[in-house]
Amino acid sequence: MAVLTDTCGNCGGTRRVSVGQACVLGRLVWHKAYFCAVCGSEMAEDGDGDLDSPSRDAVLEQEGHWALVVRSSGAQVIPVLKCLRDALGLSISGVAQLKERLPGPIAHGTRAEMEWLRSRVPGQQCLIEVKKTD
Repeated sequence: MAVLTDTCGNCGGTRRVSVGQACVLGRLVWHKAYFCAVCGSEMAEDGDGDLDSPSRDAVLEQEGHWALVVRSSGAQVIPVLKCLRDALGLSISGVAQLKERLPGPIAHGTRAEMEWLRSRVPGQQCLIEVKKTD
């Protein structure tokens, strides 16, 4: 979980925001919890999909950068590339560019984002892995 600060909507003081992200049952989900030490207000929220930029930046800074790595090349990665094309909305030329980088990292982001992307490639888990890059 990452921690950042922002301005309290109640009193204008500085509040602590705890942010987390996960891949749960093939869905990318996030949660935030807010606490203001000045006025004591608390709030929590959660949602699906991408984090807002400041929260994502805090997660990357505090939890590190991760990559989805395809460990092979050749014909066995065609199903992997098809799934990644669908998940990432890539064009045929985008898939060709990915294929040129194989074997190797093909996407970068938070750990949860890479786990979500890995979950989009069913049945091919032996060919891909999520690795910390820093």
